[in-house]
Amino acid sequence: MKKLTSTKEKLLVILKKGNKMTIEDIMIHFSVSEIAVRKHLNELVREGFIKKRTVKQKIGRPFYEYELTKKAIKLFPINMNNYR
Repeated sequence: MKKLTSTKEKLLVILKKGNKMTIEDIMIHFSVSEIAVRKHLNELVREGFIKKRTVKQKIGRPFYEYELTKKAIKLFPINMNNYR
């Protein structure tokens, strides 16, 4: 496994605190472009740290929700839940 970059680490921490999040929820925490964040999210999905789920709406385009996998949760100390 490659070492995680600071942006990827930040994404994992944000998802740990926020549970399921959309790209809009995630972008509140970043000053880099949405394209850059999406690139990091897709890499974390490929590496098995994040699950991406398509949410269909009655009207409009579907959107994605992102959440941590068990593999990513294991990276955090057990008492990390106290920091919510």
